[in-house]
Amino acid sequence: MKRNIIILPIIALLLSAVGFSAATAESGGQTALRAYYQDCINTCIMKLDSKAHYKNSECRALQREALMAAMKKMFLQRYQERLINKMVEEDIGQKNYKIEYYLDRQFYRVIHPRLALK
Repeated sequence: MKRNIIILPIIALLLSAVGFSAATAESGGQTALRAYYQDCINTCIMKLDSKAHYKNSECRALQREALMAAMKKMFLQRYQERLINKMVEEDIGQKNYKIEYYLDRQFYRVIHPRLALK
């Protein structure tokens, strides 16, 4: 009887340690995923920033491109944390084309709901 009393707390302690290490590993994976998404968004912001010089162009299409790039840049900067949380929640993955598609879809839903990509 005394032996069972000693063994049960040890088993409970071991099980809680295993559960804690699994939860820590999962949160560590999410931290890495969040950092990856943040890097992707920052890269996208840098690409959009490089289109800013088009605003001085004589071509109307390039001026519109610069305007859309500036709007998307502001959107990504303002809602970066919210976008990262949603990407983690929806399990977007780590493929660049999926991340860019997701960001574009979210941007166009805000700018013009009827133009949102489906």
